[in-house]
Amino acid sequence: MLDKGENLAERIGELPEVLYVQVDGTAIHDRESGEWMECWVGTIFSRRVNVSKGRVWLMDRKTYASVEKAESFGEKFYIECLKQGVEKAGRVYFISDGALWIKKLKNDYFPQAIGVLDIWPFERELKRVLGEKKTETVAKLKSLALEGKAEEIVNRLMKEVSVERKKSEDIFKLAEYVMNNAEWIRNIPKVKGYSSGPVEKTVDITVSRRFKKRGMSWYRHRVNPWLQMRLLKLNGEWETYWDQRKEELVQYAI
Repeated sequence: MLDKGENLAERIGELPEVLYVQVDGTAIHDRESGEWMECWVGTIFSRRVNVSKGRVWLMDRKTYASVEKAESFGEKFYIECLKQGVEKAGRVYFISDGALWIKKLKNDYFPQAIGVLDIWPFERELKRVLGEKKTETVAKLKSLALEGKAEEIVNRLMKEVSVERKKSEDIFKLAEYVMNNAEWIRNIPKVKGYSSGPVEKTVDITVSRRFKKRGMSWYRHRVNPWLQMRLLKLNGEWETYWDQRKEELVQYAI
């Protein structure tokens, strides 16, 4: 087990065989402009332990989050991933919903990683486009995605166009989405349908529960300091940080 604050790369001869990288974003209300500001969240881990039914413990998860430009976030998150041995791992799986900014981040900083489409948002989109009455069709298309059969998904969607003419535009867009992410869909079987649930949970714990309660708004310059404090706790680094701060305060007092 990792000690608090210990990085995977610090363990001699024990670099991870497999690493999972996940990125997502959410919006925080900007008090000054009245608009929304994007908060990016990235998490990396290698070890998953089933602690009970439906519950998984990510033993070595490390998270970075910030309100800044996506390019700056990508660079800083990548630096954090370097500490976890991302360049030396046997395999790196980059799991996301296929958003263009996330795919660009992956290509810029994690070109060696295997891109995998997140099955959950894909299933939600199937349900939204096809409707509640198409549960069997949705289940079949999800099954095809879990098998990595992107082309067959497109073929079946095209058949739906002739049946659901009123939804044809949305179905065409969904088919285009599948084609644009065909390679990532083919990689889904490599992770056995593992989704981006960990980063979605991290977004909830790190950002939503503190910054997105009803009626909340924040000044941009105050969000990141609070985020960094929460990350110290989430990453198991709070005690180390506080011990260092105490030493600095004692020296200052002297």
